[in-house]
Amino acid sequence: FRSVIAPISGAHQYDELHVPWSIAVNSFRLHIINRLENDYGMTTEAAYARHSYALSHYDKDIDDILKKFIRDYPGGKGLPVLFDRPPTLKRGSQQFLYVTHVKTDVHDYSINISTLVLRAMNADIR
Repeated sequence: FRSVIAPISGAHQYDELHVPWSIAVNSFRLHIINRLENDYGMTTEAAYARHSYALSHYDKDIDDILKKFIRDYPGGKGLPVLFDRPPTLKRGSQQFLYVTHVKTDVHDYSINISTLVLRAMNADIR
């Protein structure tokens, strides 16, 4: 996924990543649909429709599913991702981070990251 980066405000670990609602809902589409079918008893068609609507609208049940994914991932820190800022030219410009939070404001498209890991990827925060 690609988006504007912004700093994480408040207390956090250096390897945390906070992602926008639309990115999380789109990235975990199959997992969300599977949970809607298995945990909420939806048909496949209803689960797909619910997911499609949630791409642009907040949905409490899908938020709960995403929080459960983050909480229950083995290791307990969050969902692991490789994060970089193209072009990846320097050593250290690709970072191993954890998605620890999905932002629920559907109009906030920024990715929040700790300012402690920006230097290697030559990123600046606005």
